[in-house]
Amino acid sequence: MKRMIILALALCLPLMAQAQGPVLVTLGGDLGTSNLPARGEKDGGLFGYLEITYANGMGFDAAALGALQQKELTVPFGPPGQEVDRAMSGPRLADVMAQAGATGKTAVPVALDGYRAEIPWQQIERFEPILATHADQKPLALGGYGPSVVIFPAVEDPAMAEELGNLQVWAVSYIGIE
Repeated sequence: MKRMIILALALCLPLMAQAQGPVLVTLGGDLGTSNLPARGEKDGGLFGYLEITYANGMGFDAAALGALQQKELTVPFGPPGQEVDRAMSGPRLADVMAQAGATGKTAVPVALDGYRAEIPWQQIERFEPILATHADQKPLALGGYGPSVVIFPAVEDPAMAEELGNLQVWAVSYIGIE
């Protein structure tokens, strides 16, 4: 009986590691682990509209993202010409990728409107961007900038600041991994 209980618990642990609340961010593609079913071309919904397919997917709810070490970056944030300094917080993008077995790979965050940026692992390591889920300690909401935003720390070099600015994606709910 004791062995059966241990076996039952061992079989349930992977299920308990899956997202329990609504999935805020999905990683899909070249992953080492998966907790979501594959998505095909005819699966519909927003990902269907954005033509997102994957064999391996990892879903993160608010609790899973919040369980990772949080980092805060104060950066000018908002529409061009209307930026204000905001304290953006969330896990490091590298840590989210590591949870999905995607260390060393390229991240392709996709905004809800389809905007995409390709972020090579070298830039993720060098600049340590975060996957912000909060601004000024308040959750980012859908319809605003949420559910998450890729944020890079401010840099002094204007050319590098512009390059990194183009990699900051608002309203991210999917990150492709290549």
